Amino acid sequence: MLKEMCSLALAAGIVIPALFAAPPDSAEFLKPERWKPNAAGRMTVSADPANEAIRFEVDNSGKNDFWFYPIFRLRDGESLEGIGTMRFEYRIITNDGSGTRITLVMLDPEVGAFKPNAYRPYPAATGEWQTAEVSIPGVSVPPGSTGRVRGIRIGANPTSAKVTYLVRKVEFSDRAPISGQLSAELNKVERWQKNSSGDMTVSAQGDVITFDMDFAKAKDFWAYPFVQFRPGEVLESGDVLEFDIRSDGDPANIKSAFVMFCPAQGDFTPKGWVGIPKLTGEWQSVSVPVDSKVQDPTLIQFMRVGLNTNATKQNFQIRNLKVKHSSGAIK
Repeated sequence: MLKEMCSLALAAGIVIPALFAAPPDSAEFLKPERWKPNAAGRMTVSADPANEAIRFEVDNSGKNDFWFYPIFRLRDGESLEGIGTMRFEYRIITNDGSGTRITLVMLDPEVGAFKPNAYRPYPAATGEWQTAEVSIPGVSVPPGSTGRVRGIRIGANPTSAKVTYLVRKVEFSDRAPISGQLSAELNKVERWQKNSSGDMTVSAQGDVITFDMDFAKAKDFWAYPFVQFRPGEVLESGDVLEFDIRSDGDPANIKSAFVMFCPAQGDFTPKGWVGIPKLTGEWQSVSVPVDSKVQDPTLIQFMRVGLNTNATKQNFQIRNLKVKHSSGAIK
């Protein structure tokens, strides 16, 4: 919608204020002059008319680390404000047929450098044409910046020194991507790390993740296993965490239960603690707005779920974890 408004204004000879700035048109990403080479080694940028793409030839020979992230700088009148999703097609071809360790879209600010939650992962290379869709909102603003994104870096850390990287059909939308990727990750048992005053085991059966605790050698009985968010896994204002939870044993032994949203591991300030109903032997559905206690959810790096108990042996189970965007989409 923004793009159409800007096009009409330009046709009428109207000067467009910053309020009506729009994202770059897809054709702009095909112009070599819009890109700044950025790689561990050498990079050349050229148009590829046959593929209707922009082409990056990368040679990281002799370098200890292989990476390439060419930079597309936004011009006056171009903005990503109000944008929900960036979508593009890409192909990564390595000289030895190997793949990539990391593939990221990085969003650059006007001043300084964004924190890692400005990194948006997309699918690893297969050697064929692929489609990526990444979320734009939820970028932490560094000191001195107005918060505007002024540059986009698209690239990867390959396992091969020589790479051909093709990008085309870059498009933007004002909706959030409906991928369900973050929710799917929260339901993987391997993403949950042990965190307890006693011994803890973590296991999964079907869609249920179980945490078993033995507090025989502990003085205080608590267990708050956690997930550490990876680059690109971002919670935003308006997001809601939903899940089911239950516990075996006598409910009278459970003193309290919380979801904890933390900016860093070891930060136990109660500002990010959200109480949930005491656990019973029955499944209970829990719904927690991520910004109910946290002013800037994009700074959240860890999410803990757990309890405090009087019992020396205790367990609890969780299932069906999902993060619901304010639009209703499952992230």
